[in-house]
Amino acid sequence: MREELDNRLCADFPHLFVRRHVADSRMNAGFCCGDGWYTLIHGLCRSLQHRIDHHGEPQLHVIQVKEKLGQLRFYVDCPEGEITNAQHAVIEMAELLSGATCEECGCPGRRVSNGGWLSVRCRLHEPEGSVSLEEAMAAKNERRAQRQAVWQDQAPWLLPEETKDDDA
Repeated sequence: MREELDNRLCADFPHLFVRRHVADSRMNAGFCCGDGWYTLIHGLCRSLQHRIDHHGEPQLHVIQVKEKLGQLRFYVDCPEGEITNAQHAVIEMAELLSGATCEECGCPGRRVSNGGWLSVRCRLHEPEGSVSLEEAMAAKNERRAQRQAVWQDQAPWLLPEETKDDDA
């Protein structure tokens, strides 16, 4: 994420990002995702801080924000006690929404695989040669089935019992 957006999030939510510039904190690396998720993260932070300020929920400290497997990961610590179910739900909703939001621009997108790397991109920002997550999984399952057929013929003892032929 661009430094300008990073700074804005930290300025707007200083209580959430108290660890942003702590040397041994994972937040010291910044927001490890694209600019397209800025609005999603800002809304998440606004909702969390509102619940803290107006509903008496415990203060959270963000310990890491990143993209992993094509989705937002938003990790928090709760030094004042336990994170509430409502706080979990807000975080989970943002993480789920990220799976359909282009990480580059924030437009609606889809999860794609490009050389095994998953990301969420709109049509404009899809890398050349990328395929949908569904197509990537179908190809992976086909390759697995082909390998298992070879193993069945060449080394059946390598296969789990439930995948061996009854005739073998």
